[in-house]
Amino acid sequence: MRRFLSTIVVAVVAAVAACGGKGTPTTPSSGGTATPASPSPSPSGPATGSGATVMGRVQSAAPGATIAIAGSSSATPLDASGGFNISVAPGDVQLQVTSASARATVGIASVQPAQIVEVVLSVAGASATLESEVRHGAGDAELKGVVEALPPSTPALTFKAAGKTIVTTASTVIVRGSATRTFADLGIGARVEVTGSLSGDTFTATRVEIEEQGAGPAPAPGPGPGPSPGPNPGPNPGPAPSPAPAPRPGPEVEVKGMVSRLTGDATKFQFFLGTQLVNGDAKTTFASEDRHASDSGHSSTATFADLKEGEHVEVKGTTNADGSIQAQQIEIEAAEEEVEIEMEGTVAGLKGTKTDFSFTIKGTTIAGDGTTTFVVEQRSTSDGGHSSTGSFADLKNDERVEVKATRTADGSIRARQIKIEQDQK
Repeated sequence: MRRFLSTIVVAVVAAVAACGGKGTPTTPSSGGTATPASPSPSPSGPATGSGATVMGRVQSAAPGATIAIAGSSSATPLDASGGFNISVAPGDVQLQVTSASARATVGIASVQPAQIVEVVLSVAGASATLESEVRHGAGDAELKGVVEALPPSTPALTFKAAGKTIVTTASTVIVRGSATRTFADLGIGARVEVTGSLSGDTFTATRVEIEEQGAGPAPAPGPGPGPSPGPNPGPNPGPAPSPAPAPRPGPEVEVKGMVSRLTGDATKFQFFLGTQLVNGDAKTTFASEDRHASDSGHSSTATFADLKEGEHVEVKGTTNADGSIQAQQIEIEAAEEEVEIEMEGTVAGLKGTKTDFSFTIKGTTIAGDGTTTFVVEQRSTSDGGHSSTGSFADLKNDERVEVKATRTADGSIRARQIKIEQDQK
């Protein structure tokens, strides 16, 4: 009987071995293909075959500045507008902006494989700040930035941040901290984190988190009875000390800089001076600095319509709780005084008429108009020659000229006087 049972046991074991363990899910196979691939990212997986891209713009970058990944040996020069496009490995990235005078580094955390990260950086010496960040191309799109515009300058339930148009819908969740908020709680200058989907420059938001409130509505005061109802109104901690006095304006400040990212209208607007946010409203006054022949010049009344991108301004105001400046007065500064220059060379590429013409000398473009005067100098080996009044008709290609001109604030050169040198015949 024992021999019979032993025979049965051996047969069962042999049968199981022959089936290769199939039907036993708790037993992993070292060489089987039934084990599912792990969904978690692996450092040796997509990261090596699917890089990421960081692109964007560096504000206030010095001419000739470059950008690189910290620790790498190569660097990419910024273009004329401060723009760049650089490939990176997934993970934490340290961008390094280098100019002749300083080196500044800013970090971008957890860049994902195949992700595109659009950033705006500002640089001041050895300090760099990540102004805005938009991620897309891998999973949900993400955006971090400052609210730049709200209705009525944008469509209803739509705002702008980080250069994108952000559309909210009835299903968009808006929060601040742990509390649910509404679109009305957004304010210009508020810093936000947005999750959703990106198509072109339009970002459809599924969630908006308000990180820092700017010029938006103030929180409503908490409920509190008037006089203390209890019979013991002394030191009992109640709402008696509240309402507190109205918050005092912050310290007065004066700042200067070039206007960028201007949005809004005369009743409510905002712009940046470098990284400094400036808010204004209907109470803000404007002045325009006029600079004439005298060094002092004078100021005249201006309006919001005179405030434009690229203008240099001086702002006087107070500091808000969020660090922005509430402008009380904005003085729009005159362009820098023109610089007198003189050039000599041979005329090339002459075109236009006497009231509006241009030509080049050694590749430099010189413009002229009806106010430009002409002198013709007849050169002679015997008496040294003489000069006479000329006209635009005397100006020709291949003529040698001496030009007295001014270089204006926009970098163009305008001729005041052109002396045309001719050999006496």
